[in-house]
Amino acid sequence: MIGFAELIKHKYKSRKPDGKGGWRYEYDQPASASKRATAEHLPESPWRYFKNVPGAKLIPLSKLTPTRAREKGIANAGKYMALAYNGEMEARKPISLKDNGDGTYSVLDGNSTYANAMRNGWAQIPAIIEKSQGRDLLRERLSKRLSGAPAGFGPIPNGTRGGYRKRQGKGWIYWYPETGGASKPAADGGQVGPGGITWDSGQAPEAVLRTLAEHLGGIDEVLKDYKGEEPPASPIYTAIVPSEPKRLRGVWAKAALKMANLMGVGSSPVEAMMEEKTWRNNSGGQAIETPEALHALAKSCEKPWIAAVRSIATAAGGDANFGPGDAFAVKGLGGIKRKTAKKMADRGVDQATVLQGGLGDAVRATILADRAQDVGAAVRKAQAHFEAMGGKMIVDNKFHPPPNSTGYVGVHADVLFPAPGGGMIKAELQFHPKAINSGDRKCVKEQSHALYEKSRGGESAAVKARYDSAQMMLFTAGMLNTLAASK
Repeated sequence: MIGFAELIKHKYKSRKPDGKGGWRYEYDQPASASKRATAEHLPESPWRYFKNVPGAKLIPLSKLTPTRAREKGIANAGKYMALAYNGEMEARKPISLKDNGDGTYSVLDGNSTYANAMRNGWAQIPAIIEKSQGRDLLRERLSKRLSGAPAGFGPIPNGTRGGYRKRQGKGWIYWYPETGGASKPAADGGQVGPGGITWDSGQAPEAVLRTLAEHLGGIDEVLKDYKGEEPPASPIYTAIVPSEPKRLRGVWAKAALKMANLMGVGSSPVEAMMEEKTWRNNSGGQAIETPEALHALAKSCEKPWIAAVRSIATAAGGDANFGPGDAFAVKGLGGIKRKTAKKMADRGVDQATVLQGGLGDAVRATILADRAQDVGAAVRKAQAHFEAMGGKMIVDNKFHPPPNSTGYVGVHADVLFPAPGGGMIKAELQFHPKAINSGDRKCVKEQSHALYEKSRGGESAAVKARYDSAQMMLFTAGMLNTLAASK
């Protein structure tokens, strides 16, 4: 029998059970050292990296636009691709694309793989073009999934209570989630009942989370009476752990993709994200050497930064948020010192390196909007505004599937902002729908962050997984709420 050391030198085409508890391999020629791929050198031979599954086709890279770029993910993908080429691990499925309708495609899954293909000068890559669902069809499916409306009932046009109706004779009968039964017409106004998918801005109601979990297969656990770090004082939260997290991930993915499509904003290209690594905090051309110098630069930018972000938010129909009394527009000197010390310890670099390139949130802000379309408009207006000022902005749209373990969503932007006295400062700008971040401690984002902090207390992997699922429930509910407002 061939040994493992010899096996990994070969590329086998297939394997079959040998009837003795082992495998019988069919081999290609051994991969010689000179022909082996490495993470830095990936020869263009697509079908050695990818499975040739039904629907897969070779698509020119020139027609593709990435939707995100993660340096660590790109590095890991390069390693896996080299292993696949050398026959040391299974080939991956083709990357998935969204047809943009103009002959180009957006990369949904496989952004890091795409980045490696680009770096190695490939002309084309195996891909599957996903079939997208229409806006109305997806909204109806999501709404009915949450409401549990009986067959034959459809959403009440322009309704605000989440009610459904069904034709009966010459009139209508109505069904409301909070009653669970059919009724005659009722005044359709006010806040949605317990089974609905929308609520006033603030903490996600427990009843909504319960209904979502029940329609996903049941409730595994109720996490009660947890709260965030203080000060300031934190509300008491309740979250739900679903019994079937895989089904939750499916609903999350559909809602997130619909949100991304409504926004019309993708992540910046890989090249732009790589360029961001070269941005530096500097004051009038002078390098920043101390925390005090960075804090002084940030304070000099405070008023023009607030004015710029408020102008962008207003133009997009949203609101700018800098914390209570605009107190968080500039990171405090103590915060800069603490973060600098942590990054120095984590990365093994000196203070100047962190202060000049490693701190990107000495000034920061959030833009909030009711509808997904308005979030996207704010991102586009911000890009144009900062570039007109002589600055730059790169975007990471976290609504694009697949999700991270918690289901966190938002649009994050790194901004290179011109300082009024000359020089540049790196700033952070986030964009969120109000159903996820309403700007106070009751919102979904804060509710989720409290769970995240709780999960970092040394709990087991199984406990952390439950906390992650509970956070994904919150963000999924927030997205469904936003979709209902984005009609």
